[in-house]
Amino acid sequence: MHQKILLVDDHPSSLKNIAHFLRANGFEVHEALNGNEAAQLFETIGFDLVVSDLCMPGFDGFRLLDCARSINPSIPIVLMSGYRNIHVEQIDKPGLTEFVEKPIDLEKLLSKVTQALQHQEQNL
Repeated sequence: MHQKILLVDDHPSSLKNIAHFLRANGFEVHEALNGNEAAQLFETIGFDLVVSDLCMPGFDGFRLLDCARSINPSIPIVLMSGYRNIHVEQIDKPGLTEFVEKPIDLEKLLSKVTQALQHQEQNL
């Protein structure tokens, strides 16, 4: 069974690029262009991991992180941002959260996704 990833990015080209790459590496990927779409998907599908842009208009990555954690407190979340002054240490949330800077290095993202999922499996 493929692990399910919720991928959220408000830039359609980035969203499609990353989704294609993750699918090519064996993941089932569900895409959302904003936090509202992501929250709706999260309520209906049991995801193994969330990969989300942090800075999006309206329902941003921080709010999505809170929403996801309210439904599944232990879900691993990989956050992406082009803002270099944001660090994962600033996100005081339980569980594992990874951080990847934009522009996205797809191999680095894959490594973070794999690490987060392995960490999750070890703690089940």
